[in-house]
Amino acid sequence: MKVKMDLGAHSARNIVKLEPDGTIFSYFGATGFLKSVARTRFAKGATASTGSFIVSEAKGGDADTVASAPYALMFVSEVDGVEKLALIERFKTQGDAQLAFSQLTHVLLRRVVRARLGKLWRSAIVWIGAPLLTATVCMAAVRFLDSHNGAIDMLRNLMNTPGGVNLLQPSPADQALGQAMPSIAKLPAAISGQAAAPAADGAVASITIPPTAAVQPPETGSMTSISFGLSAQPPSRVLYVYSDPKCPACRRFEPHLKSLAKDFEIHVLPVAYQEGSLQLARKILCAPDRRAKWGEVMDTLDVNQAVTGAECQQDDAALQANMQTFDRLGFTQTPRVVSGTGHAFAAGATASDIRAEAARLPDTNSKG
Repeated sequence: MKVKMDLGAHSARNIVKLEPDGTIFSYFGATGFLKSVARTRFAKGATASTGSFIVSEAKGGDADTVASAPYALMFVSEVDGVEKLALIERFKTQGDAQLAFSQLTHVLLRRVVRARLGKLWRSAIVWIGAPLLTATVCMAAVRFLDSHNGAIDMLRNLMNTPGGVNLLQPSPADQALGQAMPSIAKLPAAISGQAAAPAADGAVASITIPPTAAVQPPETGSMTSISFGLSAQPPSRVLYVYSDPKCPACRRFEPHLKSLAKDFEIHVLPVAYQEGSLQLARKILCAPDRRAKWGEVMDTLDVNQAVTGAECQQDDAALQANMQTFDRLGFTQTPRVVSGTGHAFAAGATASDIRAEAARLPDTNSKG
């Protein structure tokens, strides 16, 4: 402990401090007579008994001193059954002695209050803070796992755990796609650069977007797509991709689509499930060059960045048709990829996974 004092008469003052080891430091420069520094330690350990401060009328000693300062602040302790007295300071008046006693009492009381508050604070951390922190971490973990269930499913697939599905073996729900969407295999036949006529329930129509041609909206009730990659491919070399322009996972999948476009005929079927996706999809479908606008949005812009362009609603029915088919197939997350034969690839499959699995599909020379 560092103590800075100015012993000049103009700044004389009483100083009482309690050091960390329990030693009391005192200097009564304003009211004391001896003007001496005192350090008092209570008896501690196995030999400790009692100890207290008292104010008494001094007797004995130097007669002049007693006459000038008859009141004394004493420290009384008993160690090993023997009483010991320690003189802290002498004072000229009883009031000064009582003031010094009050200062000592205040310092000791403040130490006790601080110790009790510290104990209460530590107890609050143990019994309230720790459970609250644990509950918060658990809730955050649950939300994280819930928002990343697609990634967890993909990991289970890759690990081929008993509770997962082999990436190259479609799940029972995916195996039912041939029954749920019989027209998927017939979709390539309807792609001619013109809007297809509405088909029966479950039927799908689409359009091909030439790189430089203007886009004509499809007829109400048909689905809409953005096509690129190879052309005139057999059904096993055709991929239909359900993708949401506001979906971060869909944007991360775009490089895989570019890679697949070297070997496949690609038809992106836009859907709008995220907040703001409908408005963004409208701008893409209203652009003179849909494919270029799709690439601009998915490749170069941040998911929350504003997109320029007119927003129209003539393709809303086509978007709804895309989403109705997506829901009818039992899909719950984007992107999802389906081959021209009606085979659904596992959620989270990469370009290399899709290539390997597509190589196992039956090939055909016609798209009927």
